Amino acid sequence: MDGLQMRSLILANQDLKNVSIVMLTTEATGELKEKAKSIGIKAWIPKPYKNESVMMAVKKFVKD
Repeated sequence: MDGLQMRSLILANQDLKNVSIVMLTTEATGELKEKAKSIGIKAWIPKPYKNESVMMAVKKFVKD
């Protein structure tokens, strides 16, 4: 199962469907990014990545 398939399963679960997803991926094509965005992926971070990039993306979705 890839991340987009996982997101589809999460959307089907009423308790999880509002969870923000940050995807870490080796994929960088515009087509996949658009598909991810259309199913609610909130951030797309290509590998290799820096820890700071991940933390900045996650902080956007963490509520105090």
